[in-house]
Amino acid sequence: VIYYPWQVLPDPAGGDESYRFGCVTILEYAGDGLWSYQEDLYNPEEAREVLKRWIAAGGRLATKPSA
Repeated sequence: VIYYPWQVLPDPAGGDESYRFGCVTILEYAGDGLWSYQEDLYNPEEAREVLKRWIAAGGRLATKPSA
């Protein structure tokens, strides 16, 4: 399966500002209802610009709890 989903971040202000970039996803079916492989391809510069705009608008990245 090859498809083109949008990677979408929610508007930090709760409005309708768009923070998204395209990604090509390739999935390989293994049989018995299982997938054996996934590969995501995207333009890292486009993703970086979207993330920069999103953070500047108040978006926050999740942090791992310390163990």
